[in-house]
This record gives sequence, C-alpha cells and structure tokens, in this order.
Amino acid sequence: MEVDISCCIQGKTFSPLSAEKVTSLPFSEKCEVGQLGEVGRFQGKPIPYGACVLRFAEMSSLPYGPRLEQMITSLEKHIDLLKKCGAQDFVLRLVVSYEAQCNLEFSPAEMNRLANLGIHFTVSCYVSE
Repeated sequence: MEVDISCCIQGKTFSPLSAEKVTSLPFSEKCEVGQLGEVGRFQGKPIPYGACVLRFAEMSSLPYGPRLEQMITSLEKHIDLLKKCGAQDFVLRLVVSYEAQCNLEFSPAEMNRLANLGIHFTVSCYVSE
C-alpha cells in the first residue's frame, strides 16, 4: 500500500510566496493570483486565485499515521497565518494505492483535531496495477 498525504490550499487573495516566508512550510505546485495558467481551464489566462500544495516529501517513507500527524500539527500551528495570507479553502487529501485490500484507521483524537481545523478531508483509494 502506498499513501500520499497533501493539503491543497487556495484563496482569492492567497499568496503562496508570502505564506512560505512567514511559515517556512514546503509548498509545491504554487500559483500566485493573476499568474498565467499552464494547463486546464485557465491555460493561457490569468488564474483568479492563489494556490499551492503542502506536502512533506522527506517523510514519504514513513507509515501514513506519522505523516498524517505531521500534517495536522503543521496545519494547527500555521492555519491562522495562512488565512492572514489570504487562504480560504483547505482540502487535506489522503490518496491510497493498494493491491488486495484497503483498510485505514483514524483515532478519535485525529478525527477531533481534523474537525477542529474546520477543513475538508478527502480519502481516495485505487487499485495499483
């Protein structure tokens, strides 16, 4: 089983560059408000929002539990600063590739912490080939 954990962050006035400076978080797939889109519906057009992905690549070899803990802790610590930088929408994504069976377990404490953040949490599972 392989698991990818990331958080997509965006907002109409969100600046990933400003957010990186105040939080030191490792953002990827960054776009600033007004930047020309390279793919999708905004290809060649100004993107009307700022967005980025938060992912802790250095932890990719660890089981999903400690990585989820790191993501939740980082969001708890920085969510107010991210909102001050214009972030409005947060989606925590857990993407699971599995071969035979996919079982995930979350503790009540993890679920409470996620609920207290007030963000969306999505789990996507697919059979690896």
